[in-house]
Amino acid sequence: MSISHRLLLVIVLAVATAISGATTAVVLIARDNVLMRLSHQAAQIAEFVGRGVANTNGDQEVAKRLTDGVIGGGHVRHIRIEFTDGTPVVEARPQQTPPALAPAWFAQLMNLPNIVVNATTGNGWRNVARVAVEPDPTAAIGELWSAAREVGGWLLLIGVATCLLALLLLRRQLQTLTQIAEQASAILHNRFEPLPAPPTTSTLAPVIQAMNRLVARMQLDFRDAATRCERLRQQVLSDRTTGLPNRRWFEGRLHEALYAEDENGYGALLLLRLPRLDERNRQEGFAPTDRWLREVAARLAAFGSRQDGWAAARLRGADFALLASGLSPGDEPRQLAEELLQTLDELADTDPAFAPIIGITHYQAAADPAALLRSADAALARAEQEPRRWWQDTDVNAAEITAAPRRDWPQLLHKALEDEHLALVGQTVFAGDGSVLHHEALARLPVAGEDTPLNAGLFFPVAERLGLAADFDRLIVLLVLDELLQARRPLAVNLSAAALADPGFLDFLAIELGRHAGLAPWLIFETRESVVLSDLERGIAFVATLRRLGCRFGLDHVGRQFPSLDYLSRLGVEYLKLDGSFVRGIDREPAQRAFIEALVHTAHSIGVKVIAERIETSVEAADLRELGIDGLQGHALAHPQALGSLL
Repeated sequence: MSISHRLLLVIVLAVATAISGATTAVVLIARDNVLMRLSHQAAQIAEFVGRGVANTNGDQEVAKRLTDGVIGGGHVRHIRIEFTDGTPVVEARPQQTPPALAPAWFAQLMNLPNIVVNATTGNGWRNVARVAVEPDPTAAIGELWSAAREVGGWLLLIGVATCLLALLLLRRQLQTLTQIAEQASAILHNRFEPLPAPPTTSTLAPVIQAMNRLVARMQLDFRDAATRCERLRQQVLSDRTTGLPNRRWFEGRLHEALYAEDENGYGALLLLRLPRLDERNRQEGFAPTDRWLREVAARLAAFGSRQDGWAAARLRGADFALLASGLSPGDEPRQLAEELLQTLDELADTDPAFAPIIGITHYQAAADPAALLRSADAALARAEQEPRRWWQDTDVNAAEITAAPRRDWPQLLHKALEDEHLALVGQTVFAGDGSVLHHEALARLPVAGEDTPLNAGLFFPVAERLGLAADFDRLIVLLVLDELLQARRPLAVNLSAAALADPGFLDFLAIELGRHAGLAPWLIFETRESVVLSDLERGIAFVATLRRLGCRFGLDHVGRQFPSLDYLSRLGVEYLKLDGSFVRGIDREPAQRAFIEALVHTAHSIGVKVIAERIETSVEAADLRELGIDGLQGHALAHPQALGSLL
């Protein structure tokens, strides 16, 4: 029983006791008054009858009429007249018992005693008779019953009003207590949310003020740690002049695009060069040129944010790069080059003599990153001679890029959803000590006539373009729940941006978790950091609902964007999964190690774990353990295998 129910029960019992006590006291006082009145009435009747008998010198006929009249009045149970001269006794009783005016239990509870009033009457000095009168208490008990009901009714009405008022006051106080409890729970789930200031007259005001000071202190400590981490990231992975990611970060991101299995596998690499940059520096000065570079970088970054997974960077001096991942095999990147050049030409102070040029190369998964960069650089050199200011290196593409199978994607994906034709494999995430943290479920789409099922990176972008991504998310959840019915182990499931944007997805999840009782604590949902940051308030609400359902939540591919980490104090995630581009070559990059160590420290300061993915060598794994990473995932530790065999 909750504290609110207990307090309400105490209030109700107290009010009920007060009503019962007050009603009993009033009725007992009324009982005493009734007894006095019955005695007084009986005495008056006895005196009246006695005078009548004395005035007739004991005439029995008169006595008989008097007794019958008294009995007929209905207030006397028994009257008796005894004459002193030996004349026979005259007495009378009602021929019928009067109807009860109160319940029998109430009459027994009142327990009115039998009252008999005796009076002696005479004529002058001579006694004539002795009169005994026993009043009938039926009417008196009826009066007491009416009084008890009336008093009890009013007291009950007052008691109900008192309970309602107490309930309102109690709810107001308990609402504050609930807010304090929710605030403590939020801190436990790595969210720092201050409460609104209470009235100074509130008993709980000191508690709320103390909790808010604690939250403010934790927020300040986290912001300090996040600021240090951000500063180190800028030093290690950003270009100081433009703020864009630098070549070190871009090479890691390019490697991810080529080898990560959740990547599309097809895309384009665009190298952009600002010709004669040294000459512009000499003519205009370093400050105006740097300002122009920042404007170019801002346009390039905005262009690169058009689609999730794209990345812009400054490689060196006058050279920039744009990675356009997630394209379809038939897409032509030359249109991107023309759009980008048009965007950059809109800069007001762009001198045609310094107009940018672009070299393009197309790629597919597992291509050699160095060869791609050489191909794009060769295209860049050719673009300097072209009036259109861009060139695509088609010779290298023809030599190195295998023609993709032609697939009827709409039919293939709709058929897979209709038949629930999807396979799940799993990859284990290990703790630093080698124990299992959880397994990650990875989707595979079997295709007739092809030996290898398609990984999610190949078919999911197409599903997103066709508006089917949320449907595939639902199917994957159903398959995962079926697996958890067989063996309950922590299992992570990736969600697309469509799932977060679909208002019906959480309702679907609530219904399915209701049908599969007890499975929610074993479910961990992941989505890309960029998806949450695209609409942070929606992401916060989504994570809060998942927690209410009993599930956990983690962020995937953390670091592909360069946001401030302040948002983590509001989101309440279980863990961050560090993008593989930060992991690659960590054993050879001390500055990269320093950044990861700072990120781990920042996350740990609010109780968030950090998992490193795409670990390819045992040396990388060992270095990450030294840096305090909580979880490790990658081919160096375990390859994906059938999910059922892992659970």
